[in-house]
Amino acid sequence: MNFKSLILFIFTIYLGSSVALASYSNTISMNVPDTITEKITQEEVIVRDTAFGDLERELNELNENTKIADTTKIRVGKLKISVIDDGEDVIITREKDKDTDWDDWEDRDDYWDNDSDNDFSVGSINKKFKPHWAGFYMGLNNYMTSDFSTTLPEDSEYLAVNTNKSYEVIINFAELGIPIIKHRIGLVTGIGFKWNNYKFKNTQVRLIPDSSYLTYEIDTINNNSKSKLTVSYLTVPLLLEFQIPVQDNPLFISAGVEGSIKLGSHTKMKTNDGKKSKDKSDFHVSPYTLAVTARIGYDWFGIYGSYSLQKLFQGDESPELYPFAIGIGIVF
Repeated sequence: MNFKSLILFIFTIYLGSSVALASYSNTISMNVPDTITEKITQEEVIVRDTAFGDLERELNELNENTKIADTTKIRVGKLKISVIDDGEDVIITREKDKDTDWDDWEDRDDYWDNDSDNDFSVGSINKKFKPHWAGFYMGLNNYMTSDFSTTLPEDSEYLAVNTNKSYEVIINFAELGIPIIKHRIGLVTGIGFKWNNYKFKNTQVRLIPDSSYLTYEIDTINNNSKSKLTVSYLTVPLLLEFQIPVQDNPLFISAGVEGSIKLGSHTKMKTNDGKKSKDKSDFHVSPYTLAVTARIGYDWFGIYGSYSLQKLFQGDESPELYPFAIGIGIVF
């Protein structure tokens, strides 16, 4: 190789190296910041983009879990409030109670017909007929003569009772209502027990159980503080009941008959020194009774009255007396 060829070879290598170095320098300058400030700025952008990407993914996952709205309903008196959380917004709405805007009785009837509740409750009236028979009742009982007088004839005066101390106790534990006209009118029946206590004014009277008809004797040995006759019955009614809506509860009025079967009877005497004697017998008490009865009440409270169509004592020679009672009750 001569001198000119050597010079040309060296120049060619130098030129190729320069071009390669320039290309490499341009590539580095595109990816690496020339200053410290630019380098810090670029790192902040990378970190910020990564953080926002992670936050966006978390929000998307949270949004998927809260697509189904949660609804909470709150009622204060007749004010209904619904709180709806759909994952994005919380919406509060106020609902108007249906039973506060009746223009006439037809609107009230339409509401009753669409109500599916089985019992009376605040703010709604049940379309089904709910009777008012079951409950606990207590009243005063006595008896009348055939001419509706509480003054007994002379031959029956020994049976005169102290009315304010003669109690009737009733427990009606089962009832059945049969609607006739929607929820307003229906038949009522059921079953219950009652106890009639007749406390005699003359505490020395002792009824005699072994005679062919009801009779008595005067106790001349003991000084008695109490003498009474108690009769227990199983009762079954058949009533026609009317219900009138008043605000959120019904005003009920019922009337009909009540049949009773005697379960037992006894007399009880108590002396002033605390000694008690009890005599179980039928005392010629009629084995069954049929009474007319009427009731009126509102919601859980009621007043009742009854009058027996059957004599208390059977037998032509027994006193002709017809029991009646009046009292108050708590409806179950």
